[in-house]
Amino acid sequence: MLKNSCRFIGNATRNPEVRYVPGKDLAVVKFGVAVNAYITKDKTETYFAECVAFGKRAEFIGEYVTKGRLIAVDCRATTQEWEKDGAKHSRTVYVVEQLELMGKPKDGEKQGAESFNNDADMDGDDIPF
Repeated sequence: MLKNSCRFIGNATRNPEVRYVPGKDLAVVKFGVAVNAYITKDKTETYFAECVAFGKRAEFIGEYVTKGRLIAVDCRATTQEWEKDGAKHSRTVYVVEQLELMGKPKDGEKQGAESFNNDADMDGDDIPF
């Protein structure tokens, strides 16, 4: 069986901001992860993944993840498509299914639980896209 699954280990690129879907009281958070890829012994490249999370998971991320924090993110890839000024655009966004806080927290960061994986508050109708 094939599964749409990705795992990124990297640093949060910004402080996540939790927002709520109007009328649904559903938390949504968007954040980025910078991931280093080791091409050769002396060469690395950095890739950036845009991530989104919903519900209790979004609230956890908003509380415990800060810019620069080392995290592991298990997610699934989705494609967002839109049209602007007659041109079609698309981008890949990763929907977080599990998140682990890695390493020791830096000064001012909360320790929190080591990971968050709770789908109890989500069903497919809650996701706004």
